[in-house]
Amino acid sequence: MDLRSISVVSALKNVSKAPCYLSGVVITDQSGTDHPLEFKSAISVVSGRNGAGKTTVLKSIARALGTTCDEDPPNDRAVLSLTRCTVMGAVADQIWRVEYDYASGVSYGESQISAYYLDPAKSALQSLTVVEGDPNFRDLIEGVDSYEFSDDMRSAAAYVIGREYESVAIYEIEEMGDGNVPLPFFEVVSGGLKYDSMGMGRGELNVIYLLWFLSYIDRGSVVLIEEPEAHLAQYSQGNLVNALAVIRKDKNLQLIVSSHYPGFFESLPAGSLHSVTRLPHFRLQPIVDVYEYARRLGAVQRVSTAVLVEDVVASAFLRELIQVFDPGLMHKLAIVPVGLGESGIFRFIDSIQNDNRHNLHFMGVLDGDCRGKNSYITAGLLFLPGSSPPEELVKNALQSWRDSLAPHHLTAGISTAKMHEILEDAQGLEIHDWFRFVADKSGGQGQLLALCVRLMNLTEEFADQAQELISAIRSRTV
Repeated sequence: MDLRSISVVSALKNVSKAPCYLSGVVITDQSGTDHPLEFKSAISVVSGRNGAGKTTVLKSIARALGTTCDEDPPNDRAVLSLTRCTVMGAVADQIWRVEYDYASGVSYGESQISAYYLDPAKSALQSLTVVEGDPNFRDLIEGVDSYEFSDDMRSAAAYVIGREYESVAIYEIEEMGDGNVPLPFFEVVSGGLKYDSMGMGRGELNVIYLLWFLSYIDRGSVVLIEEPEAHLAQYSQGNLVNALAVIRKDKNLQLIVSSHYPGFFESLPAGSLHSVTRLPHFRLQPIVDVYEYARRLGAVQRVSTAVLVEDVVASAFLRELIQVFDPGLMHKLAIVPVGLGESGIFRFIDSIQNDNRHNLHFMGVLDGDCRGKNSYITAGLLFLPGSSPPEELVKNALQSWRDSLAPHHLTAGISTAKMHEILEDAQGLEIHDWFRFVADKSGGQGQLLALCVRLMNLTEEFADQAQELISAIRSRTV
């Protein structure tokens, strides 16, 4: 499994482009009000405070799909006053829908997709209870052939947990399973020390159990997962969602996850997060600003990452890109124009990347004309969209707009005629003088960049490169 930064960014980007087998859910309350939940991302997170109804939403979907899950939360129907859960989906252009009736506990219709429900923390603990309660368990596994975790899954476990494993052996005990999956028992070797499921920490066991489960199930499935980040440190929570994104892409899965830890869901693309509340009334709604929502959940927002760019214009350009693609991300970033050019940023990042004495995490973003230089790529530097410095991108965007037979309305407080006049007066100026002149005449640098980013974003190549950059920054922001 490739868990390098570039592969993680690609997998996170793919989350919003991959097809969703489930297109949406509608939960109906006793007043007849529908609460829709639209899936726009192949990893969707249902979040909320403790007792908000996250588990009820996931179990409602599971039951509508005919998937085995344990008992409902106590009095969930009385507390939430729900009557029906309708799930819509499509497979191979075949549209289908199923319903779950809360009063009768009966599902209607037939889903066209394999679906699984998993509470990793609960299932892992139950597996220990079964093992510890059987005095003959050691004798039992002697008759079971074990197999090794694949290199990919062993790498994923090490990446999330932060511990190297020489081996991870799995015993699958069919007669102790739940009828859908066997009961797994793990034996690992780490740092020369051999131990098994009963000697693992809770977070370690949960992660290995979850990775085993995802490797065991069918490709192309829907998986409903309860709080996969339980018992994990914040660092591991971020790594877990990265690993899940890569596994999801490799196995073509759709994951629907409950979580209330911002460290888990902050790096997912826009459209992935939904909140659920039950007081005073049940409500489902999409979350637009992930970082503001994280603050409401109690997460402390702090600047954690310094992004080094070549100059002041690059700084303003990057700020505008973030404002368009992921405005909440700015809460955690300090964008620093270093004025040293591309080589200065390269030298600084190269000298500091192995120095752990700093409270800030550093990354470098070069102008687009540096894209493709192997030394910069190897150093982990990122690139602004386009193939030219921001000033030239702005000039090209405005010239293309001016020459268009059907120019877009500028919508930036400046008329089309006025912009034509400004561009006419700026002809012949050196590029930096041209940029300053046009910015001064059109309301300032910020307004000019906001206008031009919208124009540039109309081209697919620019939009893809911009989204890739913001996703990379998000995935590296601690």
